[in-house]
Formats: sequence, C-alpha cells, structure tokens
Amino acid sequence: MMLVVVFGASFLAYNLEAYSSDPLSVFGESTAENREYLMQKMIRDLQLDVPPPLRYFSWLKGIVAGLWGHFDMGLTVSNIPVVDAIGAAIPITIKLVIASTILAILLGITVGMVTAIRQYSRFDYVMTFISFLLFSLPIFWVAVLLKEYLAIQFNDFLVAPEIPFAAGVAASLIFGFIVAGVIGGGRKRMLTVFFPVVLLAGGLLAYVSKTHWFVHPQLSIVGVALIAFAMAAVVIQLITGLDNRKGLIAGFGSAAVVVALYYPLQTLFTKHSNALHVLAAFAITIVLSALIGYFVSEIDRRDYIRIAVLTAFLGTIPVLIDRFMREFGKYMNSDAVGGRPIQTLGQTNDLLSDDQINNFWISGLDTALHLVLPTIALTLISFAGYVRFSRGSLLEVLNMDYI
Repeated sequence: MMLVVVFGASFLAYNLEAYSSDPLSVFGESTAENREYLMQKMIRDLQLDVPPPLRYFSWLKGIVAGLWGHFDMGLTVSNIPVVDAIGAAIPITIKLVIASTILAILLGITVGMVTAIRQYSRFDYVMTFISFLLFSLPIFWVAVLLKEYLAIQFNDFLVAPEIPFAAGVAASLIFGFIVAGVIGGGRKRMLTVFFPVVLLAGGLLAYVSKTHWFVHPQLSIVGVALIAFAMAAVVIQLITGLDNRKGLIAGFGSAAVVVALYYPLQTLFTKHSNALHVLAAFAITIVLSALIGYFVSEIDRRDYIRIAVLTAFLGTIPVLIDRFMREFGKYMNSDAVGGRPIQTLGQTNDLLSDDQINNFWISGLDTALHLVLPTIALTLISFAGYVRFSRGSLLEVLNMDYI
C-alpha cells in the first residue's frame, strides 16, 4: 500500500506541475536571433514534446534504475542534475530543521505547560488564540511578512534606529500583559506586576533607542549577569524550588561563576577562534559550577549538581551571543553588507573579504543572519502545534484521579 500511495502521489504531483507551468514562457519576450533554436533545444532536452503522463514514466525509469546503481532524477531547467541541486540544499536544510525544531520544542512545551497550569486565565486565552492563529497561517505568507517587516523595514530602520514613542508604549504594554498573565493571580496581583514591568520595559526601550543600541549591540557583563541570574532562578524553581537554601547557593553560585569568567573567557574569543574554543568555554564554566553543586551538600548532591550544570550551560550562552553581537557593527558597515545586515537570499554573503571569512565571529554572524528569517518562520508554525499538544497532555495528566 505504501508503494501504491507513493506512486500515486508522485504521479499526481508530476502532472500537476507539468500542466500548470510552461518552461517555454521564458522565451515569450525574447528578441534573440537564435530564439527558435533555443526553444527547440529546451523542448528536446526536457522532452516537452512528450505528454506529461508519458513523460512521468520516463522520469520514473531513472528512479527505478537506482536499484542497480544508475539513479537519475533528471535535469533542472538550467541543466543542473536534480540530485546535485538536492545535495546542495541538504546541509542548509538540516541546519534549519535542527534550529527551528529545538526552538519550537523549548518554547512550545514551556508555554504549553504554563497555559495548562494557568488554565482559563487571561494568559491561557491569549496564547490559545495566538496558537490557533499561527497554526492556521500559510507558511509562505508568514515568510512574506517576515521578509517585509524583519528584513526590508528593519534594515531601513537601522539607518536611524530610534523607536517611535507610540511603538515603544505599545510594546511595553503588550510585554507587561504577557508577564502579568504568566505570573497569574487576581486582579490586584496582576496590576502589581503589570505596571512595574511596563515601566521597566519602557525604560529599556527608551535607552536602546537613545543610544542607538541596534547599530552597535552588546549585552556587556551587566546584561550577561542579569540573564545568568534569571536562568538560575528558573532552574532552581524547576528542580528544588526557590525556598531551598542549598539550591539557591548552587544556582546563584553558578551564575556568579559565569559572570566572574566573563572577561577571562574573552581571551579564548579571538577572531581566530573555532568551535573547540566555544566548547572549552562551556567546559570551564560547567566544571567549575559542578564543583559548587558537589560541595553544597552531601544529601541530594545530584540535584544540586544538576542545578549548577544547567545554570552554567544556560548562562554561558549569552556570553557567546554577546561576543557575536560586538561584531555586528563591523559586519553591518562593511562594503559587502552595505548597512543591510538582515539577508533574504543565499546561505552566506559571497562578497565578504578573506579576512572576514576567516574571522570566526563575523562568518558565524553572517551565517546566523541568513538563517534567522527562515528559522523564525518554521519555528512559529511548529511552535503552535507544540503549545496545543503539551497543554492538552498536561491537562489530561492533571485531571487524572491518580498517576
């Protein structure tokens, strides 16, 4: 049955594509003297004089021939073997799938758990609406919106990176509503959380706007410290709870180790760095933090080591992000980029100089900025499914009489 389904699906797909497209249309407005010759050559090369249903079996013959070592999927319109075209796309496809899947799982399951715990809360209703909205959006339309607003208009924004007052107020209010919804509680508690968060977010947006932070971004040791201690609080709450004193020592002690190593780690992060230097940075912070977890207590030692290691791992990530961000201004103002860093074509920028290509941080930043839009598009669509799945699964377990 599987073979029948594969045959039927490929037959339909082949013929739908063949009947809905016309490769000869490229010659419609051509004024070349050898126009007729080129048309006849394309007809001969692509077998366009053969009806599509029969042409399908000619293509299928090359697929079946793979059983005895003569696999052939044919040629593209530009006479490139289809196998070579697929082979060139596989590495970047793997990167996209891995990055988007990891992000979708982490964000989707986290949000799904929170919505299940806060069932029928404001946050639950909002995230349910957003999940169904994202789940119903066509991926190609999402991609067009991302290209317009996160590439074209964001690149235009970087010319004068000042956030309009109305946009800053709206973003602060939305962020405050989300945080207050996650915290939960009654109306009084929601307002108690809502207004400080709005003021904090508004002040932060005003700061990045006035300092033109988007042109020369960096987290600095202050930003790294805030993120590291925030990650420590989350990890402690998940494993032992914030009321566990030894858990607090293991988690916040690990965050302090990451912050203390911020400047020493910069000696590893030169332009000639590579993946081994990145792994060495993780190894240093994790090993030193694990020692804290080990000596905190002889009882439940595994829990404290787990807290320390997870905190160190999550806290080291912003140190690396900060190092990439500090190369952003240099990358953006280079002749190869021309002030428009968010890319919409290709896998890398072919115009980068040899010195930039050999710079681990600039070449990595270039790859990341090419991946960011398609990764966001794939993550948004997958995120919605994970939110609904994890919410439904957790509610099912929570409503059981016993486990």
